Amino acid sequence: MKNAVIASLFLVPALLLTFFPAGCSGFSSDSEAALEAARVAILEEFNRVNIELRRAAERLGASGLTGCDARSALEDLYLAIPSAVDCAAVDSRGIMVTIEPASYRHHENKDISGQEQVKRMLDRREPVMTGIFLTVEGIEAGDAEYPVFGPEGAFLGSVSLLFSPEKLLDGALSPVSGKTDGLVVIETGGRILRHSDGARVGTNLFASAGFKSDERMRRLGERLAAELEGRDGPTGASWKSVELYNGFWRIVDLPSR
Repeated sequence: MKNAVIASLFLVPALLLTFFPAGCSGFSSDSEAALEAARVAILEEFNRVNIELRRAAERLGASGLTGCDARSALEDLYLAIPSAVDCAAVDSRGIMVTIEPASYRHHENKDISGQEQVKRMLDRREPVMTGIFLTVEGIEAGDAEYPVFGPEGAFLGSVSLLFSPEKLLDGALSPVSGKTDGLVVIETGGRILRHSDGARVGTNLFASAGFKSDERMRRLGERLAAELEGRDGPTGASWKSVELYNGFWRIVDLPSR
């Protein structure tokens, strides 16, 4: 029994270091500064996405969702967001009627009304951001959508920005990389979006055998999923959140062991 207890004391640090890079400073002021620097940098990129989506929605509201002016609005949105994969005008039936850039135009007229974010857009007519999912283009990406209204206020549909979360985070965090290299960014469902070990990007933190089998790790996962920010004494983890259109990502730091 004594040997089992001793073994368990070493298990949690080993599991943590499997998923979280060593070298972070935990509850120190350096850790707090790193988390805050990352939070501000990612929020600035989210703000840019919001501004550009709103601008594109206004232009599409004035021009309509098809035609040369619509293509111009989508092209400008694509060029304004470095992490963009493609940009689409989606009508009120959930059909992608115009897509830029040209390499993705063969997906025009595809029905995406069954996607959860499109359902929410059509129902609530409010901006929305998804988790990462497999798109009709055959890639894993996030989707930020903004409603489009015509000059008389009629709901026309939405403008959709498919983006690479890895590219968005690389662009946002590169200017503060000296402070934030050891941080992990995850979705609330556990999908890893950024990690110093690139092989872990795209895997699910909470689905690992370590998180499922160890009580302290399981409780950490529950807290990361539920709480906007916090510190976890048993594991030493600390985290903050960023949000766009009610879609949340966690930025996580862990003390070196």
